[in-house]
Amino acid sequence: TNLFETVPRIGRDGALHFTPHRDQWGTAVLRVDMRDSGGVRKVGGGYVGEDRADAMLFTLEVRSVNDPPTFRVVNHSMPLQDGNVSRTFAVEVSPGPPNEAKQNVSWVLQSYAATEGMFEYVPEISVNSSVEGTLTGEVVFSAVSSGIAEFTVKLVDDGPRIELYGDVGESQSQTFKLQIHAINKPPSFVPLVDQLDVMENHGSLIVEGFAANISKGGAELFEQQQELTYAVEDHLLQTLTGPWPTQGLLAGFDINQDGDLNITVAPHYYG
Repeated sequence: TNLFETVPRIGRDGALHFTPHRDQWGTAVLRVDMRDSGGVRKVGGGYVGEDRADAMLFTLEVRSVNDPPTFRVVNHSMPLQDGNVSRTFAVEVSPGPPNEAKQNVSWVLQSYAATEGMFEYVPEISVNSSVEGTLTGEVVFSAVSSGIAEFTVKLVDDGPRIELYGDVGESQSQTFKLQIHAINKPPSFVPLVDQLDVMENHGSLIVEGFAANISKGGAELFEQQQELTYAVEDHLLQTLTGPWPTQGLLAGFDINQDGDLNITVAPHYYG
């Protein structure tokens, strides 16, 4: 009784009609009785004529088919991070109905498009199983710049593939997006010396490599393309000694892109 949603019947044209329950299969033995509308006549103490054919038995088998696996994609928008990053791009991953729970599933990456230079390598996708047995889709990537990437994937199982019987074994394609936002990291450097001694009236002086270990903030492409400038607030630290009024001990103070210091001391002043 659990095999059929509607009880099998045979129409006047001889066609068999039935609807099996979803995700149910098995074998049923059916008995068919056929009769006409002529009826029988009672003659004397008996009946004359026959309105019923001999009963027939036949077997109806509802075969199990390989249902398609299913999943739901998840889009991600996140800041740029160093190194390998993992994100869940698919949830509610299932090989099919309960009778297919032991099937193995895998991803097929059908198409992939990303902003040029966005990734260090083509992102990798895989099926992840938790301790509880929950399946998810994981994408691992190493982004080196901001951008948007689109992935079109489908899920396939290792069940049978007999098209005549209705086996499917693969899901519909779905697309998920991964958006990376750039975050500007602060630049840094290490001074060559903590104190620089210059004689009074020395004038101009160039100290090559004064700013050492210069970093633009990170290895990302957008960081490396940035220009560095140095802002000097020398007036905060000056202690002046000298005979004439001046606006500062230093007439010039500049650090170029290579980290070289160009300094000019105001004449007749020290401090």
